[in-house]
Amino acid sequence: MSLNSIFLKLLQMSPSACWMTAAVILLRFLFKNAPKNMRCILWGLAGLRLVCPFSIESVFSLIPRTETSSQPLLLSRASDSMPAAYPPSGGSHLTAEFLQTFPSAPDTSASDSMRTLLTVCTTVWAAGAAVFILYALISSLVLYHRLRESIWLKENIWLCDRIDAPFIYGIFRPRICLPSDIQASCAAYATAHEKAHLARHDHWTKLLGYLLLAVYWFHPAVWAAYILFCKDIELACDEKVIQNFDMHSRKEYSAALLELSISRRTLAACPPAFSEGNVKERVKEVLHYKKPALWVLLAASVCCIAFAACFLTDPVSGKTPSIQNTDSEQYRFTEKWARAFINRDGKAISQMLAKSQYEEWGFQPDSDYYSFGFSSPWPWDDEQDYVIRSVTEEGAEVLYYAHTSDPHVTVWKDTLAFGTENGSLKVVKSGLYCFDEISSRAEFMDACPEIKNTGMDYLANGLAAALEQNAPQYAEELDRILKNPETAAVFLLNLSPDNRKTSVTLKSIDEKQQNAIVEAVFAKDNSHVEISMYSPKKGGIWIPQDAR
Repeated sequence: MSLNSIFLKLLQMSPSACWMTAAVILLRFLFKNAPKNMRCILWGLAGLRLVCPFSIESVFSLIPRTETSSQPLLLSRASDSMPAAYPPSGGSHLTAEFLQTFPSAPDTSASDSMRTLLTVCTTVWAAGAAVFILYALISSLVLYHRLRESIWLKENIWLCDRIDAPFIYGIFRPRICLPSDIQASCAAYATAHEKAHLARHDHWTKLLGYLLLAVYWFHPAVWAAYILFCKDIELACDEKVIQNFDMHSRKEYSAALLELSISRRTLAACPPAFSEGNVKERVKEVLHYKKPALWVLLAASVCCIAFAACFLTDPVSGKTPSIQNTDSEQYRFTEKWARAFINRDGKAISQMLAKSQYEEWGFQPDSDYYSFGFSSPWPWDDEQDYVIRSVTEEGAEVLYYAHTSDPHVTVWKDTLAFGTENGSLKVVKSGLYCFDEISSRAEFMDACPEIKNTGMDYLANGLAAALEQNAPQYAEELDRILKNPETAAVFLLNLSPDNRKTSVTLKSIDEKQQNAIVEAVFAKDNSHVEISMYSPKKGGIWIPQDAR
């Protein structure tokens, strides 16, 4: 995977950081008296979201998703409405005007500008991340130089003249480092605090948090999350140490915090230090500490589980749902509607329409003429050229695969609303949306939740062979478009040919296996889709096979 691809993936994942950081901040405020360890768990879940390249879809997700807005009765760029007694004449999707919207070569000036901008942004991001890593390494080397003269005291505790505050040094064999001049009354509390850090593995989690900040250094929400996370691990550690202290011991612990307090103005990569963070807040928390009630512990646990369910998952995408009850009246009605639509059976459609919809479709209640639609593009096969996406008591959603004779396939989404009229199920509202210039991931997943073995699978439906034969005869431009995996993906999957909206780049190609991977990046929502392309014949056209 190239650096550009990694950077684009980070940009795609980064919006969730804003939502998760805001959610954790809100929960910190609402659950002030909850165990401070709960905050650390929440930050850990937020970090997990930012490093995990995939997530589970869930109806509980609170991460926003850009939806495709259906435009009722919209069929193509050339026509305002589809259903009509005398519809506008249909034509091939492959008009000369349409083909001219494609670049004459894969690398146009607009595409070059976008790639150059992407390369510059990726370089700046990589340089920033490298600076963070270098800073951590240099800080570690400086600290190592200071600790060379340390004296072993006992166990894993060392004394050093050149430090002014207790902290943990090391990852695999961590040491507790104390200033040589530390007072005995402070040493015991400082040691207990650092041992609590080790027991909680904070020397690991803080390092991981810093590495995450190094990767997302450009994101303000990640900065806020890291700063609050560092404060919360200190509060959680204090709480672990003092949970069995009486008031006298807590006062002494607070005095030790004040005695060893340091003002750290630089970014702390590691290690966890006894007197780091907002000492005033920590002292206040220590002196006012009360063991949380059982109901608070239970509420905090439920809160963490709910947070994971809502923010570690994505909204359910447009993938084809599994329709359980195919024997329902609504499902059979939808199936009948889809077949009548494909067959342009106006009489059957009129019998399923509510009277209020007749005018929309151009039907006359007292007439026997029920014509609608046109010859091309149109779905051909009433068995294969539609997919029922969803069916409820209120309505249904159907995808149609509309063909031209060239051939080319465009996806239409038919949204139906059900009602009753004279005791019979009727369509009281319908809207047809044509995905002819896809410019967002949400639109893409709405139009192509699946490619393989659907109407968009040019290999399975036999259209690849027809394209291979027809393209050179139809137009030299079309032949050139289809013989490049990038432009073929744009054309065959109905992506916007405008590079300012949708930029498609080649990620990898295996000419021996005749496979390629292209990536479509959508400017509208800063999202992307990876598309697998296949060439049935060496040196021939490319067709889409899968997308994710």
